[in-house]
Amino acid sequence: MSKIKGGNFMTKERSQILIRKTCLVAFDILSVIIAFFLSSIIAYNGHIELSFLRYSYYLLSGLIVSSLIFFVLLRLYDSLWRYASVNELLNVIIASFLSTIVYCILCTICPVTPPISTVFLYLLILLMLVGGARFGYRFLRLYASRHHLLGRGEH
Repeated sequence: MSKIKGGNFMTKERSQILIRKTCLVAFDILSVIIAFFLSSIIAYNGHIELSFLRYSYYLLSGLIVSSLIFFVLLRLYDSLWRYASVNELLNVIIASFLSTIVYCILCTICPVTPPISTVFLYLLILLMLVGGARFGYRFLRLYASRHHLLGRGEH
């Protein structure tokens, strides 16, 4: 066990949870980036305007920060989807909609307005990536536990 601030010890379980949460946050950041660029590529038929790309850094920064805030507020990192439920799916949908609303707001502020289809594509892609990752994680854990692939201390 490793010692952390305040004299508390980090147990193996806590460190595994921290690693899972960190990986999930990293995947969510990557999901926002992929959803942003993929929706733009599709909407622009593979040829994104240079003027739009100039502002993509600002748009992405705002999207990443706001999306992570929504994901934390809707507690998407608390349960780690051990038991994926309709409530958690609803939270993913709400967080994705809120992120899309921020995208709309940022697009109105941006001097170069992307096609409206990017907004809808962003929402669909983000839902698939964020929701798919969580249900995929749940499925893999279920599969591994049924096929005794998860370690239970007997190696």
